[in-house]
Amino acid sequence: LWREWFSDSEPRIALTSSFGNLVLGSHGHNECARNDEYAGKNEIYDPTRFENELFVITAHVLANNEWRVGEIRRREAKLVLLRDHIWRLNIQTLRFDEPAI
Repeated sequence: LWREWFSDSEPRIALTSSFGNLVLGSHGHNECARNDEYAGKNEIYDPTRFENELFVITAHVLANNEWRVGEIRRREAKLVLLRDHIWRLNIQTLRFDEPAI
């Protein structure tokens, strides 16, 4: 299904390891999921299977029926906002041309 949704290999390769496509899971989750299709991963990450081992941030992925470009990009945008909030980053004011302190 993944190859059907992403027939062009270049975007598929880029999205595969993108921030929005990565999920946090226990070693058990990741060993089971590997490169399974989205429906199979949904079943693997089902919170009832691992008795509350699932991270809340990963559980939100299960709400999607499909996992295409739009869903991945939206999740990535949300994760970036969450990261910035948690780490109190203000990327807009950072200047990378100045020497580090």
